[in-house]
Amino acid sequence: MRFRGLSSLRHGEFPPQYLQGGIANEVPGSCYSALSTNLRNSMFPSSINPVTDNTQLPFCFNLNVNVHNNNVTSNNTLGDELFSATPSGAGGVAFCTGADNYKFQNNWVCGNLSTGDGGGMIHLGFSYNGDIEHNSVLFNQSTNPTIPTNGGGILVMGAPDADPECPAPDQDCLVTPPLAPADGVGPGLVINANLIQGNAAESGSGGGLAFMGVNGTDVLTFPTTPARWYAVTVTNNIISNNVAGWDGAGISLLDSLNVNIVNNTIASNDTTASSGMLFNTLGAPRASSQGPCSVARNPDGTCPTAVTASTRQPAGVVAIQNSSQLTTNLPATVICPPGHFDPTGVGAASNGTCRSVSYPELYNNVIWQNRTFNISVGALGIGSLNQQNVVTLLPTLNQPTGGPPTTANGGGVIVTGGTGACVAEPAYSSGVGGYWDIGVRGDTGPTNHDSNVFLTPTYSVLTNALADPAYSGAALHNSQSNPTVLRQYCNGARVPPENGGLGYDVPPGIADATVPNPIFNLTPAATVDEGNNWINIAWGPLSLSNPSTVAPAGTTATPLGNYGPAAGSPVANYIPSTASTYAAAPSLDFYGSARKTNNAVDAGAVELVGGGGGATAVLNVTPTSLTFASTPVGGTSATQNLTLHNTGTAGATGIGVAVTAPFSRVTTGAFPAGASNCGTTLAAGSNCTVKVAFTPTAVGPANGTATFTANVTVSGSPVGLTGTGVAAVVAATLTPTSHAFGNATRGCTTGLFGTCPGQVFTLTNTGNVTLTGITQGAISGTNAADFPVFRLTSTCGPGGGGQLLGQTTLAPGTSCVITVQFAPTTAVTDPAGAKGPATLSVTDAAGTQTSTPLTGTAQ
Repeated sequence: MRFRGLSSLRHGEFPPQYLQGGIANEVPGSCYSALSTNLRNSMFPSSINPVTDNTQLPFCFNLNVNVHNNNVTSNNTLGDELFSATPSGAGGVAFCTGADNYKFQNNWVCGNLSTGDGGGMIHLGFSYNGDIEHNSVLFNQSTNPTIPTNGGGILVMGAPDADPECPAPDQDCLVTPPLAPADGVGPGLVINANLIQGNAAESGSGGGLAFMGVNGTDVLTFPTTPARWYAVTVTNNIISNNVAGWDGAGISLLDSLNVNIVNNTIASNDTTASSGMLFNTLGAPRASSQGPCSVARNPDGTCPTAVTASTRQPAGVVAIQNSSQLTTNLPATVICPPGHFDPTGVGAASNGTCRSVSYPELYNNVIWQNRTFNISVGALGIGSLNQQNVVTLLPTLNQPTGGPPTTANGGGVIVTGGTGACVAEPAYSSGVGGYWDIGVRGDTGPTNHDSNVFLTPTYSVLTNALADPAYSGAALHNSQSNPTVLRQYCNGARVPPENGGLGYDVPPGIADATVPNPIFNLTPAATVDEGNNWINIAWGPLSLSNPSTVAPAGTTATPLGNYGPAAGSPVANYIPSTASTYAAAPSLDFYGSARKTNNAVDAGAVELVGGGGGATAVLNVTPTSLTFASTPVGGTSATQNLTLHNTGTAGATGIGVAVTAPFSRVTTGAFPAGASNCGTTLAAGSNCTVKVAFTPTAVGPANGTATFTANVTVSGSPVGLTGTGVAAVVAATLTPTSHAFGNATRGCTTGLFGTCPGQVFTLTNTGNVTLTGITQGAISGTNAADFPVFRLTSTCGPGGGGQLLGQTTLAPGTSCVITVQFAPTTAVTDPAGAKGPATLSVTDAAGTQTSTPLTGTAQ
């Protein structure tokens, strides 16, 4: 299903909690209370079974919703200009409070825009067991020129207890801002095996993935029982080439104390530090998150001296200090969950690091070459720019078009020319640019921990792991060896360099309501129309392949990025079975290939099947299910395609496909370009297609499978096949059902250019099976000779007798035509006057269809 070009505008309200043992739970209460023990155990995580008093129960507003295999593109939402955290913040898809046990899988979420939080999709509020897996979240954007917004690709956020303070007559407004944290996002959320690429949080944090308010009242209720805090599991995701206007272009975390980031690849993301002025606008205190603050905050959470200057910020993963709503409500003692505190800190778990900052578990990840930029404001420009200060992104990019388009990088390549070219990055110590993979808001560099918080990535690959004592300790087992992915590219020009583009474009925002436009500066203004003080970033490529080139016919365009490890990559077998992080590694990888088959796990999202980085085929089939339209018994449906992908480094052999009845494989007809009919072999990096049709033999639902086999395991197989057989209906109509030709001169001429009046009659198959046995149209009745069928332009029935085209069968919903003319003769036996009634008849498998009377007046 495709959802395209939609928009929404709405506010969200936060419902009261349902608490175990609560006496004020509103009717109808939680469905949990009515379930049997078995259903409770199957539907809800074991961490709440048995529940204890004050455990928040599921709302069960929308249980077990499964959203899968959809194309969600080009949608937009208009968030509240004074409150960026409304549910309308989701540009593409929003799952709001009470969507318990939802699944969001195998969807294409591309090119959606939000002026609130969450450009692509959002988990907003309290829901049990959300499951976000195997989606492509591409080129979505959250942006607002008035206040900060976050989460360009995916946002996970707790719903606030109430909307913040805002002016009347908004009925949702309160007289005071919320003083307590939200209730969190609920237990059991999994974010696994998604491609999160090319998204932008232009006016805030979390270009690819943002976490805000994952935890709240769960921590306040169970401060010393962290097992009951809500946790999010983030595994096997490829998070690449995203952009954030402040920090955390890959992932950002705020009030999210129990997020486990394990076996992900987070690479080539960029921060621009261009949205700082939004942290101190009139509406900034009412945004869903606050900017950095170097001093103690005011009681209402605002910062007396907000940090708005454009300085370089962490680009891969950023952890943010807890909000004032959370910290001011924490009790005297808080016990942090394992892995979510600095193990060298004072008190370790007891009142550990999680009390002050979102401290994620960072295990087995590849976090590589995430770039940091900042902006500078110069003097007035020259030429057409002489009325405005010039804004420059530092370091400036000049993506070359000459030289080789790629450069070898171990067993893979780096794009070094044209669209997506990666240019030499200055060292961070040079004062401009540099790589900054992980950090805490308030740090002043990748090795300068001014926040006094030290993250502890473990068994991970980082660009500068050995340069920082916080990450290079022997007990952490981190590496800075190049992971040599199959194909790495970098962000830069929106216009392809091949067509004259150079790099990021950072023009100042234009305040159309203020004439003449004020000179741009970084001083915050009260509202967006009171000053030129925001940045409109234009960057690219916004394409999965090079838009300046055209793939030859019958071939597939080369993707710009492929962040799986190439043969010989040092990430292979990096985590041994004896490692402390081995158990936390998922059992499958991004493609569904098995991990832990050789007592080791590769770092990052993709496992080199076979271990050791040797050349190996990696096969997966998409989609993982097909549903056919209702089809008449004995008929055959339109075919649907299954695509077999070989993302490995060796060819696959011994490929076989077994399709169970009443479904069948179709090997004839047209196949997609670049994915021909599957044979017994498939080259590395190639795709092939299996076409499947449904031929029901009985009325009612039917199920089957398409099972793929090869010399390696095929993930996604067997593919589930479903369809419904319906009774065959043979029916047809002939329209119009009668016709009056009016006046015609005796002896008028017939034919294409004749003077006799004519009428086209249409025979339509209104049944659900092919209509067969169609004959040519025939005229009978009174004065039949005066109503000849003009065979040349008729198509019903077999050809012949002057009829050039013949149609003896019609598919459901299709038609053929019969042309009849009124041609009274000049014969003495055919005098002037009323003619008819005559009848046009067509015979077929549905019987005989007629159009009568046919009448006319001869003059």
